[in-house]
Amino acid sequence: MDLPREGQWRTVGWLLVIAALVFFLVMVVEPVFGALVFAVWVYYAMRQIYAWLEDRTEHPNVAVTATLLLVLLPVLLIVGYAAWTASKEIGDILTHAQLQQYRPLLEPYIDLTQSNPEAILGQVRQNPREVFDQQLRNLLSGALGQITTAAGLVFFIGVRVFLMFVFLFYLLRDGHKLAGWFRESVGEDARVVSVLEDVDGHLETLFVGNFISILALGAIALAVYNGMDFVAPEGLSIPYPFLLGLLTGVGTIVPGIGIKVVYYPLAVYLFAVSYFTGAPLWFPVVFLVVTQVVVDVIPDIFLRSYFSAGDLNMGLVMLAYVIGSIAFGWWGVFFGPIMLVTIVVVGRQVFPDVATEFRSYR
Repeated sequence: MDLPREGQWRTVGWLLVIAALVFFLVMVVEPVFGALVFAVWVYYAMRQIYAWLEDRTEHPNVAVTATLLLVLLPVLLIVGYAAWTASKEIGDILTHAQLQQYRPLLEPYIDLTQSNPEAILGQVRQNPREVFDQQLRNLLSGALGQITTAAGLVFFIGVRVFLMFVFLFYLLRDGHKLAGWFRESVGEDARVVSVLEDVDGHLETLFVGNFISILALGAIALAVYNGMDFVAPEGLSIPYPFLLGLLTGVGTIVPGIGIKVVYYPLAVYLFAVSYFTGAPLWFPVVFLVVTQVVVDVIPDIFLRSYFSAGDLNMGLVMLAYVIGSIAFGWWGVFFGPIMLVTIVVVGRQVFPDVATEFRSYR
């Protein structure tokens, strides 16, 4: 058996080193892989905007910063405003609601006797110092636990948002350099280059289409919600029509149910208000029908199929969203389509040649 030449052994050694480095990189990125996948999705959606700005400013850093501010900052403000509004409404409900009526429901699960004013007064008379110390310890431990939990959640989200911005910044500014380095390394005529270029083109079509669909559906929902609020009978109204319209557009990326995650709960709210206040029931019915037809069905038939799929099968694209989210979690919504495009391109370009070669050995 002839041993490989020294150069071949050297090549094998370097391949092992590269494989080890890739494995190390995967292990490092794995905890924040969701932020990277989301950054890739936003990168493809914003790449054309960045290229347009870069051509006019001729300063990549300025173009990247302007792109992030023009597109991502409004999205973050919308999400932040939505979270603030929701927390404010929940706080108002908890502040003004009469919770005493729910006491019989809570008794089997929570010992409410300790909250009885007479019981507390009796304990204070017997040993006021012990009661004070106990209440102080409970207060401090509860406050510390809440602060720790909130700080952990803020840190968890903040780190991933920061990393997403970092990934996105360098993908926009230096993505073409990385692509050029890869082409020079493997050769312009290499099969892997044509495969990756095809994947790149499909991902841009798909994700730019998603971004356009979000904007278009948000605009349609804004018009419908504000129009329905204008004709609403006395005692009924669409709460926060501007905010809910924008959230409806963002809801297009939710796998499976899409924008129903916004307007179905809104319809339930309108039905509940009509039932308990005696307002006309025709308005919630009309709202549900109009929203489902004008905002959901018609745009889904025309906009999504026209902008998002390209020459991909729309059914496969929808399955990629759903299966990706089930398999990988929230970031699977963006990773599933990436895997679908890669599989389709490899199946079209590589598999026929591999199958032909395989048949030649039979």
